[in-house]
Amino acid sequence: MMKKTLSILFLCLAISSFSGCGGSGNTTASQQKESKLEQKAPSPKTVSKDNTQAIKSGMGIDDDTAKKVDAILLSVGINDLTKIDGTPSMGYMIESPLLGKAIAVAYGNEAKEITKIVYKNVTLYENGKVLSNISSGNLTNSEKHTAMNYAEREVKKILKDPASAKFPGSYWVSKSNNIISVVGYVDAKNSFNSMVKSKFRVDFNKDWKVEGIEVDGL
Repeated sequence: MMKKTLSILFLCLAISSFSGCGGSGNTTASQQKESKLEQKAPSPKTVSKDNTQAIKSGMGIDDDTAKKVDAILLSVGINDLTKIDGTPSMGYMIESPLLGKAIAVAYGNEAKEITKIVYKNVTLYENGKVLSNISSGNLTNSEKHTAMNYAEREVKKILKDPASAKFPGSYWVSKSNNIISVVGYVDAKNSFNSMVKSKFRVDFNKDWKVEGIEVDGL
């Protein structure tokens, strides 16, 4: 019985040494598997490289310039480019899932260096300075309705005949650097008692206080 037990023990030790089985062997195999998975995981450089290649191809520029453009786009929140195409003078049309159905436009100089980026009529970047971000320009429906109602109220205050004011209801509402701007038109009587159409713009801060107001002809 003693010989049989020793034989089994030696056999087990031999198998463990040859195959790498056992507690420590299983741990090593698991670690090797995790290491391989980690090596396959994409790094930030891969994402940046994809953007750089799209920029390089779309703008017809070299690697260094493309990397600079990529850095500028990232600074205003634009990433995961699907298309960039155009000319420095007319502007480069930029498409990305992050922009939704809208398109950002980047303008450049003769060296094809980006000098200005516009998204939804809001300037995000100009002359080396980041002015806004694509996320900061997003407005909720509630904010838009509040802005339009407040804008009508403020415009009426400076009209010659507030009671005659009629707003077509078509507005452009934007947000940049925590300033909400409303642009639209109003039909109202002037000093000669004639109905005229005037363009207006009202700027509000985050507390809905008026930062500026302009009405054509006033």
